[in-house]
Amino acid sequence: MKAPGEDRLRLFLRTAAILLAVGHTWAAIRAGSMNEDGISYLDMGDAFLRGDWAMAVNTVWSPLYAVILGISLRIARPSVEWEFAVVHVTNLLIFVFTLICFEFYWKQLIFLSRRNDRAVHRHPDSTGREAAGRMGLPWWAWLSVGYGLFIWSTLSLIRLWAVAPDMLVAGLVFLAAGLLLRLEAAEDGSGRRVLLGVGLGAALGLGYLGKAVMLPVAVLFLALTGVLAWRSPKMRAAAGLAAAALILIAGPWVALMSLAEDRPTFGEAGRLTYLQHVNGVAYPFWKPGIEGTGEPEHPPRMLMQNPDVYEFALPVPGTYAPGYDPAYWYRGVRPSIRPSEQARALLSNGLFYAGLFGREMGGVAAAILILLLLRGRKPRERSGYLGPAGLAAVGLAVLALYGLVYVEGRYIAPFVMLLIGGLLFAVRLPRGPGYSRALSAGGSVMIIFLALMIGSFNTQGLLRLAGTAEAPRRSSTLSEGEGSSEGSTSGGADQVEAAIGLAAVGIRPGDEIAFVGYAFDAYFARLARVRITREMPDEAAAAFWTVDMNSFDVMARTLLEGKPKAIVTDWQPTGPSAGRWSRLGNSGFWIFLP
Repeated sequence: MKAPGEDRLRLFLRTAAILLAVGHTWAAIRAGSMNEDGISYLDMGDAFLRGDWAMAVNTVWSPLYAVILGISLRIARPSVEWEFAVVHVTNLLIFVFTLICFEFYWKQLIFLSRRNDRAVHRHPDSTGREAAGRMGLPWWAWLSVGYGLFIWSTLSLIRLWAVAPDMLVAGLVFLAAGLLLRLEAAEDGSGRRVLLGVGLGAALGLGYLGKAVMLPVAVLFLALTGVLAWRSPKMRAAAGLAAAALILIAGPWVALMSLAEDRPTFGEAGRLTYLQHVNGVAYPFWKPGIEGTGEPEHPPRMLMQNPDVYEFALPVPGTYAPGYDPAYWYRGVRPSIRPSEQARALLSNGLFYAGLFGREMGGVAAAILILLLLRGRKPRERSGYLGPAGLAAVGLAVLALYGLVYVEGRYIAPFVMLLIGGLLFAVRLPRGPGYSRALSAGGSVMIIFLALMIGSFNTQGLLRLAGTAEAPRRSSTLSEGEGSSEGSTSGGADQVEAAIGLAAVGIRPGDEIAFVGYAFDAYFARLARVRITREMPDEAAAAFWTVDMNSFDVMARTLLEGKPKAIVTDWQPTGPSAGRWSRLGNSGFWIFLP
């Protein structure tokens, strides 16, 4: 039975979450935010919708988010100026889906907690009398803490302006968790349990199509479902159907990727992530020197050394081929497990977790710990529900899995929620006025700290928009095989100006260009529908501007040999060749035409 004011509080918190998300979406549109992963997903979505299956089957980027983006763009058909805006509105809709899934999951936790409160467990005390059972957090604390954690995890950890599948995956994790809890608590007929089992498997299967790491996560969910079925035979059919639904949805994509790689695989993101973040293999262009990892079967062709110039026109399609299919360029390079490198990764990721739980979430974590310590011993008393604790264990296992390789907030956000949800469910104190006040005080402390956390990152975002905070440092890292999701803050207007500028000088969709500098940030190429097929990387570009004209002509011919129609750079031209470059509109990009 709902408490008075519960619906009003839920509506207020839901509205606050959506309004904050709208604000973040507006900020992303205003900044023209985009990131490396997003360009690959946009290219992949286009390939699916036009039926280019050879391009669409990719062993690094998963298909679900790409298809959603492709459908959004097909429906909206935006101009160059509005393409990224449509992407961010799509992300906002995905956020609303994730909010709905979170509410379903959190509602199941509150329902089970209330059921425990109503079922007053009794056990003999030392005098032989019966002692009253225990009580959990009050309803207002459950709601306020839950929504606060959701807002913080989605908008601060995942970050709504990141064009990546993590928000979608979080929603599917919450949906699967809610279905599992509903399945455990189900008291109605077998037909309802069958539907819940199929829904659980479908949510896990779609989660895998959203991100490859969700396949091992799905195995953990199914293992937990199996434990619940062992405890309750009436759940066995539902557990089997969950596994069947997962196999039916995930199996075809696993088969396609295995055929593409000529060996069994459910995705190459994990291998590439380990190579980059643990073994220290250079990305996006392989360089020799890491013993034990082997050599790629077909790396990009090096046309020149000192400064380095790479060519990658074939056979990988996409706006920027090294980013679109890194598994192809690194095929043959195998991870090497070395104690020193693994220890360094564990230390780095351990420091990330220490900062997350000790500094950023320190107040919330301390309040939960104190409430758990107040529980004391509970002889022969059981809550009767294993699901919340099992989901907390799943969350902890996934955090440990990422801790072995590489951690970012957006990867772990939903699993942090599973862990904290299980811990909050475990907070059950003896009945009595003193313990009731302790629960209220603990809930209030958590709410205050969450409000401070949410206020802090939103204030930082406002300062960044106002230009008074340092912009994120650009980086070249792999995402779903996996790295930074920071948007390019060099300006969406810059990218649009450059795309329009290319059309003004006669560069047409489908043309190829060469790039001098940081090609991962050259999102204008996607907007203009041109391909970057040659590159002089950022670290080599400094020499490009200091050479004499004869040497410059040699380098320019190397970059333009074959199909490239022009050279574009994100450096402001200097030195002897500066007069031969033209600015693309009012952007920070410059073009050299032969």
